[in-house]
Amino acid sequence: MLGINDDGRPFYEDMKKENWNKRRDFLRGIYDLFKQMNVQNIELSPEELDNKKKIIDLIGKPDYESILLSKEVGGIYIADDLFLRKIFRMIHQNNMHSNSISFLFEHYLNNIDKFVEIQKKLSEWDYQYLYNAEMIIDTIEALNNQFHLVGQGTVYDSFEMVIHNSMRTQIGFSIYEKELLSAIFSLYDFRLVLHYEHCFKIILKKIVMYYSFYGNNLLVLKAKIKFLLGKYPLRKRYFLDLLADVLRIYGKF
Repeated sequence: MLGINDDGRPFYEDMKKENWNKRRDFLRGIYDLFKQMNVQNIELSPEELDNKKKIIDLIGKPDYESILLSKEVGGIYIADDLFLRKIFRMIHQNNMHSNSISFLFEHYLNNIDKFVEIQKKLSEWDYQYLYNAEMIIDTIEALNNQFHLVGQGTVYDSFEMVIHNSMRTQIGFSIYEKELLSAIFSLYDFRLVLHYEHCFKIILKKIVMYYSFYGNNLLVLKAKIKFLLGKYPLRKRYFLDLLADVLRIYGKF
């Protein structure tokens, strides 16, 4: 039955309004941040426009100007488009570039709770570059160094939501599953330190949940662990036992 408010309007109208208000506030926040930034322009000479016509036609004049400006001011070029960063590297022959999430992570590394909250908001909007294995490793390390309490309402809940949201599309799942497994496998030596194992279980729990959601056989996940850790029998046994614990605690979804 369709839910109706006291004034006779369907519930979904309020939901649509709430979603619109959240989107408006989110975009206003971005706009307010941009207003605080110093904007510089760069003028391209006719010769430059002619000599670099193929690249400019490929990526567009504004992006080409940004790539040139970053070198002129000695700054770091930030772009969420991997293709643009490759063009930057081709032009300047260096790696002075990054994407937004890496920049935010470095900025908030000492306040990891703020970073995870921003990361969670981005994940709610299906931002496509939420993390890689290295960032997950550093995030778990920072969480354990800065926050010693786990449970409902802690930053670990936000961390779990980032993992959850990152894999809620099949494309996201195919990208992030291998990054997450790589991260926790790399952190094996820290398994007895504070809440590292708690983070491992969060990650395995979400991977298992999405295996069930997408109709994948959990035997495939077990086979991956056996294959990837085949040369490390103790690590293989540990993660297979941890997987069994996750299945025992949370069920098979």
